[in-house]
Amino acid sequence: MHIVTRMSLRSRIRCLRAAVGTIGMILLWILVLAPVFGDLTVPARGDRARHIYWWVTFLDVIPTLFLTFLVADATLYSRKFISRLTQISTVWPDKTLDKFARYDLPRGAREDWMDVQYLAKRTACITQLIYFPFLSLTVLFLSRSHLFDDFTMPWTLLASQAISVAVIVASVLAYRSAAEKARKAARTHLTARIVSAQGDEKRVGQLERILNEIESLREGAFAPLTSQPIVKAVLLPLVTYGAAWLAHIYGLPGI
Repeated sequence: MHIVTRMSLRSRIRCLRAAVGTIGMILLWILVLAPVFGDLTVPARGDRARHIYWWVTFLDVIPTLFLTFLVADATLYSRKFISRLTQISTVWPDKTLDKFARYDLPRGAREDWMDVQYLAKRTACITQLIYFPFLSLTVLFLSRSHLFDDFTMPWTLLASQAISVAVIVASVLAYRSAAEKARKAARTHLTARIVSAQGDEKRVGQLERILNEIESLREGAFAPLTSQPIVKAVLLPLVTYGAAWLAHIYGLPGI
């Protein structure tokens, strides 16, 4: 059974979905946020300075939004992959099974263990992508610091950035939830095998060791929430803006 389709693997399709999200966010700003909270005040004198401000803002905000939705798309796509992998019975090639023949276990039990290990390795790559949009948001926060000019922080900007953060956080939580469901499915399968193997102490011991390995797995999406990159990533723009604010208060008093 195919878990993914060719269309969903194409980078153009993924970039197209991220572009749609970016356009949707821009429309949300124009149609909802700006009329409700007010538009940004341009700290510029003269048309040239105003044009430079808008172009720099455009070249900063649009890539940040695109990167945010691109990472969210990759996270949600991986969640879909995990969900589909959990719903089917995987069939690993004999050569692959032989590489992990540490225990003399039935094929199904070994495949359950391999499924979870594969998901841990695969999701470890995805979770590291979370840092990139937050690095961009950090630059946005820092660029509006009073260290550079008398910028304001209107509710419109705060609301848009909060929505961007919420999109990534929600995708990561959904991603981790799918991983935990996959762990639970593997645990259920192995528990049933342990019950059916009662009387064979050697086989029960092997299955229990496999079960303990799955339970103690702390890699990728299986890591505790406090150890997930999303926690450090969310703190990055907040700490940066706070540090810039303190530098302005104590380093440049009266400015």
